[in-house]
Amino acid sequence: MNFLSNLLKVLGFLPLLISGAENLHGSKCGELKRNVVVDLAGLPTLVKDAVAAEEIVDEKRFNEGLKKVIEGIVEMLNASVWHRGKA
Repeated sequence: MNFLSNLLKVLGFLPLLISGAENLHGSKCGELKRNVVVDLAGLPTLVKDAVAAEEIVDEKRFNEGLKKVIEGIVEMLNASVWHRGKA
């Protein structure tokens, strides 16, 4: 249960981290910004520990899902008032 609790805490901070990465690296590619977000959120360590504890049984699928979550949050932010301030 500790893994799920930690994951939910990290997911709660993703919009803030995405916004920060956008402010710092706005003109850079999306993959770079996504990697910055993942690193800032401490996700590599969380995933590594969860794999070792067998809380994540398919690391590749987990990381693909995480990528989709981040891309989804970016889509939501781009469709919101947040994006209007970037124009």
